[in-house]
Amino acid sequence: MSSTGSGAAGKGSGMTALAETTAKAQRGTKKENHFFMRKVSAGNEQIVPRVRNFTSSPTRRNRLGFIIASVNDGNPFSRLPDYVLGSVFSHGILAIFVSWYRAMTFRLSLLVGVFCSFVHSEEVHWQPAKTWVFAVGVLKFDDAALATWPEEGRSDADMIRALEKRGVPPEQVIFLKNEQATHENIVKKLGPFLRRARPDDTLIFYYAGHGSRDYSDPKRTCTFVTYDTKSSWTVTSLFDAVERNFGGREVIYTADCCHSGALVEEVVRRDGRSAALTSAHVSSTSTGNWTFTQCLVRLFEGSPLLDFNGDRQVTFAEAAKHVTEQMAFIEGQHAAQSVSGGFPAGFVMAQTSGPRLPRQGEFIEAESEGKWWKAQVLREREGEVFVTWPGWGRKYDQWLPVASTRPFRPKTFPVGSRVQAKWQKKWFDSKVVKVELGLHLVHYEGFPDGDDEWVKIDRLRARP
Repeated sequence: MSSTGSGAAGKGSGMTALAETTAKAQRGTKKENHFFMRKVSAGNEQIVPRVRNFTSSPTRRNRLGFIIASVNDGNPFSRLPDYVLGSVFSHGILAIFVSWYRAMTFRLSLLVGVFCSFVHSEEVHWQPAKTWVFAVGVLKFDDAALATWPEEGRSDADMIRALEKRGVPPEQVIFLKNEQATHENIVKKLGPFLRRARPDDTLIFYYAGHGSRDYSDPKRTCTFVTYDTKSSWTVTSLFDAVERNFGGREVIYTADCCHSGALVEEVVRRDGRSAALTSAHVSSTSTGNWTFTQCLVRLFEGSPLLDFNGDRQVTFAEAAKHVTEQMAFIEGQHAAQSVSGGFPAGFVMAQTSGPRLPRQGEFIEAESEGKWWKAQVLREREGEVFVTWPGWGRKYDQWLPVASTRPFRPKTFPVGSRVQAKWQKKWFDSKVVKVELGLHLVHYEGFPDGDDEWVKIDRLRARP
């Protein structure tokens, strides 16, 4: 999806690293530490529970600390000195009581374990039945000067079908397309829709169309272009609406458009458990292809392509890795992602439909008709690989001998290189700050760091 941004060349704020935002989101959490201590008073030794960071109520500490300790540390009677145990077991009644207590605490530990496992599973596994989807796909606009895309083969519609097939109730989905996606209609529907959610629910937001970044504004305000192009639907107003109206547990923001990385940066600024995954960096444009949205379709379908560690599950971190690699290889642009407010990078989004095969998803170059082309391995057999050609229809997928393939090794400038970068048909003095997946993060000299941008090598040249 293409950009409507304008103004002086910018340098973007660098992609927020997923690991860094995850660590930030987890700061301040406390671990409960429960164990027994010996208390000696006037020559008498007593065994008492010690509880840390459990609750601010002394009454609850005294009442529950003993139970929790027995679950975490085993039966508390095993901590008693031998001479105490000998005295206790010399009395039959107390021996019966101790046996009964051991049996009850064992059962309690099992119940607590099952309950905690259930709660933990609810928090780190996506629940489709508890999900609300607000999607906007604008492929044509009231301004004929803006680029449009054909209705046929809409991948955003494929994504909605994949979500509903996974179990998202149709009545919990709003999908506004083209003329439906006016600013007034979006705002009118968004608030009441969000207020229907329950405390444990998830919101998935999606936008496809044109994205804009105002380079004449020092704040670099980013907007999603609605069907009525003279309106302004800013990224910040979207977050404000979600914060006012959504009372669920977490939000996942996605967008397939230029400057969509504004969602990533806004997630980090805001409170609340949330994540963002976008087709482009905040300062970068995005192509008019469906590559990013097709990655989301594979995510919700549980494609093995996204299962990088082979555990038959796809986490948010694995989805982000898949999107980033696909966008870099196929489109030559850098995707962006972030998490905040305790949203776990290991949040499980899908169970895979099967195991990931050896070499499946590998990026290569393959020879065809005397030229070398980008290709991706789908599967292999002895001496051959079955490949798909990015940008070409699946009817062109074919088996090739391994001898006609080679590793994909993109050419890059070294980090620190002083180059010129092309932006809106002009060349600007720049410096290569980082190189990743064949792409360069460049800093435009004389412009703020927030305008740093990921570019491919055909937008760079050595300085004269």
